[in-house]
Amino acid sequence: MNFAAEDEQPSVFFLKEDSRQSILTVFNWTDKERDHSIDLTDAGLAATGQYNVTDVIDNREIPAPTAGVLAVHQPPHSVRVWK
Repeated sequence: MNFAAEDEQPSVFFLKEDSRQSILTVFNWTDKERDHSIDLTDAGLAATGQYNVTDVIDNREIPAPTAGVLAVHQPPHSVRVWK
């Protein structure tokens, strides 16, 4: 598992449940805002695929990733979970 030193500990977790559904969880353990760019091809997904992304915690759809990248901006001490 790789993570940036600024993350202070592992922060991005990806679980591919099957060919149609995956779960991505991103933690911000730090005392400051953090940004991540998740490259879908690094997760074994097609960059040009059509994706429906749902925020699990807020139970709402979010915009689909553009150009094969999911951009994440988080406040301190937070978590984002998408399926």
